[in-house]
Amino acid sequence: MPHPLAKIKGFNYAALDKELKPRKHEIKPMGELLKAYEGDYWQEGQGSLFPLAVGGNSSDITGAIAKRFVYRNVIAECVARVSGSFFGRAPDWAFSKDDKPLERTPPDSGEANPQPDDAESQSETDEIEKALGRWWAEQKAAEVLGEAVESRLVAGRGAVRVYVPDKYRKEANAEEFEPLSSMSEAIDAIRVEFVKPTQSRLLTDGGELFGMVRYEVREDWETEELTKVIEFSFVDDDGSTFSGMVKETGEKTVEGKDGTGATSVPLSDPLELGGRTLLLEIAGKPYVTDALYKANQLVNLNLTCAGFSAVDNGFGEVFLTNVALETKKVPAQDGVGTDGNGFNEVPVALKRGGGAVQSLVGIQTMDEAGNETLGTPGVHFRDPSPMTAFKDGAQMGYVACLQEAGQMHALISGDAAASGESRVQALTDFWLRVRPYKPEVDTLGGSVLSAVILLAAELCKQADKFKGLGVAYNSKIFIGALSSEEKTFTLSAWKDGAISLETARGLIGVEDPVLEHERVQGESKGDLFTSNQTVFQAKADLALQLTGMLPDAYLLKFLGIKDDKEVEKILQILADETAAKNAAAFGLEPEVDPNADPNEDLNPEEPV
Repeated sequence: MPHPLAKIKGFNYAALDKELKPRKHEIKPMGELLKAYEGDYWQEGQGSLFPLAVGGNSSDITGAIAKRFVYRNVIAECVARVSGSFFGRAPDWAFSKDDKPLERTPPDSGEANPQPDDAESQSETDEIEKALGRWWAEQKAAEVLGEAVESRLVAGRGAVRVYVPDKYRKEANAEEFEPLSSMSEAIDAIRVEFVKPTQSRLLTDGGELFGMVRYEVREDWETEELTKVIEFSFVDDDGSTFSGMVKETGEKTVEGKDGTGATSVPLSDPLELGGRTLLLEIAGKPYVTDALYKANQLVNLNLTCAGFSAVDNGFGEVFLTNVALETKKVPAQDGVGTDGNGFNEVPVALKRGGGAVQSLVGIQTMDEAGNETLGTPGVHFRDPSPMTAFKDGAQMGYVACLQEAGQMHALISGDAAASGESRVQALTDFWLRVRPYKPEVDTLGGSVLSAVILLAAELCKQADKFKGLGVAYNSKIFIGALSSEEKTFTLSAWKDGAISLETARGLIGVEDPVLEHERVQGESKGDLFTSNQTVFQAKADLALQLTGMLPDAYLLKFLGIKDDKEVEKILQILADETAAKNAAAFGLEPEVDPNADPNEDLNPEEPV
């Protein structure tokens, strides 16, 4: 059965377009925050902190400010740092089958040749992996995923559309595609693109999946007219994916595949995409807060005021008093003018600049006795307005932005006076802000790559063969390199218990702290005393301090000795040594275990 939305009577463009409108809680993030991120901080005057102009000339004043409005997009800067920490390094990915890791034999492992079936399967998987790596680079998939992540950080949602270009369709507006010859060719045919949250939505009501993307197409190449369409895809109860398209033209709809609904074009054949739609979305609480937006507005207010101040300083205003200026006649708008003949007398602008010579004559006046006198000309220059206040205001706003975003390390990086300790503390704050987004990023990346593989299998008619094949995506968080001094402080903070080992590994540049932890755990199962001497020495020192406070068996397991028999054997050796020391202290012979081997060394030089 299809998605319930596809069963709506009169299923059409208007019904889907209504679902694309922002919900109440999305109005602000998808309104002013998304506009600011995209570079529109002015927003018809509503996005600035300038007071609204009032009066008869208010529109002229607002227009003048709009033309000279200066902004710095700190929101885009902050979300780019978060997104860049996941896509600054190439990710790892591995194939899975039915959500279980797909075991593969490395070509240089030296193991015996696999069985023929396994060899064929591994050869095909190698081909897919090579094609997928080429596709990742050619389609700039990292940039597409990065845009979706940034949109999610700003507006709460970001989407990636997986599609096949129209040139592969059997005929225009058809949902069937020409079969391709191989998985490699099919993967090359698939495209991905970022879709704005205002143009897309993935409905998940009641566990149902229904994805929608709105865009425009040019159907008649003899004209420039565009037709609005909404492409949709949904997953039915059997886990199969169907896709279709509706147009804004209002054309009559045709019956859907099961007779319960209607769409403007026939639905596609079922696609086995692992229960995914062709629209893959990442969603959650926005990273950009209203406080960050307000602080960014403060930055822009001061930058704009600094611009006005620079103009005033460069083009100083001059006031003239008691000066008879040269005039000229200009046509009057009222047709009458000051001279009664349709002209107004207006002063001619003074010539200013280097080399200009001015001769100012005072205004001629006549006293009561009829004597003519000339007033003394006065010239006054307005003092330049200092820019210090605007510089300090912009800096204060920028610092507030970084504090709100947990990115003070960006400010400290350019401060030569800041200590390594301060930068590590700031990077730790940023790491803790970034780390929770990793599962979301990995899920989106794995879903996109899995959908590409499974859609490619559909295009080359091998869906049954590759059913259940998926990709486990593993991003590598990188938030910046540390100096040797900063790395030393980071490890010291971990030893002191100020930060976790995972955080410390992330800060010093370990690409995958979780995987590295598993590797260390694996090493600890080997030679206890040589696998990691630094860690063991730290544990041994702590164990010595706790001797007598905690049971010896607990301390031995703390040191990494997991086998109960080994623990028991070491405890017996310690007990025998203690008994021998006590006996020697009192001049007694140590008790001898009648079952003990007389040739056994009770004081082995090498630890067990």
